[in-house]
Amino acid sequence: MLQVGIGLLILQQLSGIDGVLFYSINIFERAGFSSSNVATFGLGVIQVVATGVTTWASSLKILTYIADSIMAILSLVGLVALVISFSLGVGAIPWVIMSEILLVNIKGLAGSVATLSNWLVSWATAMTAN
Repeated sequence: MLQVGIGLLILQQLSGIDGVLFYSINIFERAGFSSSNVATFGLGVIQVVATGVTTWASSLKILTYIADSIMAILSLVGLVALVISFSLGVGAIPWVIMSEILLVNIKGLAGSVATLSNWLVSWATAMTAN
């Protein structure tokens, strides 16, 4: 159970909330707010109120359902953006370059070895990410 607690707290920090909060004055200044201190104070007030509401309503579970729905939508949008950007760039480039740089007499064997290494790394990545 300790690992679950540690994992949850690490994931919470990896969300980047502290980076946003620590640099909120700079963020607001760059966004053009004339009074970034007041905006940062407002952000702090919103965080305190939201935390209070979450603590109060945690027994109601409604906030969990809302947050889960939002996270599901964001996850879907993020995955779609990842697949599109990968397919437009990094996904195709190695195959195009490989077909151009390999000599004709070794293209079949070299392409097969390169493809095998590609799938071995894909397998290793999938196995370690699981």
